[in-house]
Formats: sequence, structure tokens, C-alpha cells
Amino acid sequence: MYRTFDYVHDFGELPYTALPFNDCDNFAICSALYMEIEKVVTDELEQEPTKTFGEACRDLYAYFDYKIVPPGLFLNKVLFKNFLDLGSHSRYADMKITGCRSHYDAQQVVQFAAQTLFIDDDTILVVYRGTDDSIVGWHEDLDMLVKKVIPSHALALTYIKDVAEAYPDKKIMIAGHSKGGHIALYTALSCPAEIRKRLVRVYNNDGPGFAERSLLDSPAYQEIRPIYRHYVPSSSLIGVMMQHDNDYKVVKSSGFLGLSQHGAETWKCKNDEPDTRESLNFVGKLHELALADLLEILKPEDLQFFYEALCNLIYAPGQRGLLGVAQNAGLSLKLMAEALFTRTPAQKKVGRGIGRTFAGILVKDANKLMAKQVADARASMARA
Repeated sequence: MYRTFDYVHDFGELPYTALPFNDCDNFAICSALYMEIEKVVTDELEQEPTKTFGEACRDLYAYFDYKIVPPGLFLNKVLFKNFLDLGSHSRYADMKITGCRSHYDAQQVVQFAAQTLFIDDDTILVVYRGTDDSIVGWHEDLDMLVKKVIPSHALALTYIKDVAEAYPDKKIMIAGHSKGGHIALYTALSCPAEIRKRLVRVYNNDGPGFAERSLLDSPAYQEIRPIYRHYVPSSSLIGVMMQHDNDYKVVKSSGFLGLSQHGAETWKCKNDEPDTRESLNFVGKLHELALADLLEILKPEDLQFFYEALCNLIYAPGQRGLLGVAQNAGLSLKLMAEALFTRTPAQKKVGRGIGRTFAGILVKDANKLMAKQVADARASMARA
């Protein structure tokens, strides 16, 4: 089983002059940069960055008193170990890093982080972080369901403009995982045309789509298609949500199903290339079809109800992050149950209606997919 960090171990001592930056490097870096590297790297975009990624890794390890601590419930200790592992290989350790900006605001509902890495003398990589462990970060994810623009969009555009101005002679790559991938694509489509012309690669790693389709139908999307890479795992859930592009590549994962495949560290490689398959598996296809059908059927007021119900649910335990919810599981479950069941009769009726609708969609779409598989199998046998 050859995964992202197996690739790192095998190729991590090769400089980019020997093996140019590739899609597997993107997997590894986006996975590792969920760590709060901004704690030890300046937020200024230095003209001549002094700190290397390897030094930043060691500094962050020292910041945590040389202990491997989980940065979150889903962002567990393995992520920290992978982060340090990445920083121990010269291919990544020698990269200069700067401009590690982070913005967290509970009132404005924003959780944003970005950093700039110097791949070589000509090219820089901007990485947008995905959702961290904070409830505010998850709230901002929910905002993407109902809002065309979220605060992180504006911060990302400001950041890429600052990067372009600070390094006018550099080629630019943009990347991100999950919400970070969504933001990377948004940035590429929404940035000024003169910046977009300088982009040489845009990576969206299992990032969700948009509340509206207008950006995907824009001339800017057609402009970036030759340099755009959207990867989703075989049974993707996050990457096929909402209005998304159909230009994704399916990468195999060591995860079992759904969210267990979301982490880029579970994605498989073949030597120095992603190990891809032709299409989503049955579960991934069901996710994509059912979610699309649900959005088609849901009324705006139903979507708003769903959004508000989930917001109430995640804030009910009164914790800053999901790790705190897990550490206080008994009380957290009690408070979440109260939030779930102490609703007005009208709210309960809407909730039950949405639940029945989605259950019906899942059954209908599962039957549709199974019937198609049977028909395809019969057609294949007939051709043979």
C-alpha cells in the first residue's frame, strides 16, 4: 500500500531540479500544513525569506515542548508526525517559508490561514489551509452552503494580491485541501486577470463546491482548466458537495469509505504520480447523485432551516473546538441532544420532512445506480 508519505520517504531527498514539483508533493504539503506553523513563522511576506520549512518544523516542535499533540479531533497526532516527517526530508526542509497569516474571529465567523513556500528560484506555492478543529471553522463551512461569499474568500484574495505584489517576477501555484481547496479555486477564478496569467498550477484537493454555479460557468474557469487539478478520493463526500466542477480526477485511498478517505495522507501514489481510477466507486457516485438531487429539491427556506439547525447543534456543547467536545463527550452529547429535540413543532416537522426526503433520494438513487451497473455488465458480456 503506497501512500502519500511513502512517496515522501522514497523521493524526499531529490531536489526539484531533479524531480519537478508534482501532484504528490501537493498532497503531502497540503496535508501537513494543517499544523499552526504561523506560531513560529512571520506573517510578513519577506523579500528574502530566512527561515526554511525544516527549521519551522523544528521550531513548532519546540513550541509544543517536544511533544506530539493532536491539533484536533480529526486532525490527530498522525498529522503532527507527518508534518515533522515532511520537514526531515531535504526536498521540503530546504524550501523557504514566509507570510504565514492566520485570521480567527468568532464574531465574524472566519477561520483562515495561508502560507507561501519557495519551491525554487522561479516559483512559489501559496497554500490555503482547510477547516481546523474550531467550531468557528465548521460554522464557516456551513456558511458556504447558503452564502455566495464567506470572509475567507476576501482574505484569500487580499493574500494573493499581496503575494503577487511582493514577488512580481515569480510564477505562482495555489493549493489547498478541503475548504482550502475550495478557497484555492475561488482565488484562481476571482483574482485579477494579471495575477491569473501568472498561475502555473491550481490544486483543489477534495474541496467542496460553491453555493452558486456562476464561477464555474465563467470565462475564468475555462482559462485555468489547463492548469487546474481537482482530486477527489474514490468515495468522496466533501469534494462532490454543492455546485462543483466535473473535471476532477479520482485518486485511490487507503481509507474505507466516505470521510475516512478525505485526508490526503490516505491517498495512494504510484511512484511519483497519483494512483488514480477512471471514476468514483458506487458510494462516491451515490454521494454525488444524492447530494445534487437534494439541492435540486430543497426549497431555500428548507436549506436555511438545515443550516440553522446544524449551527445550533455544533455550538450547543459550548466548546471552542471538536477536541473539546470529544473530551467532554457526556455533557456534549447531552447538550447536543437538547438542542436537537427542544425545537418548535413547526421546526420538527420541517426537519422530519427533510430527513424523509433525503432518505427517499438515497434509496431511489441507489436503485438507479445498481440498475445501471447491471445493464452495463450485461452489455459488456454481450460484447464479449
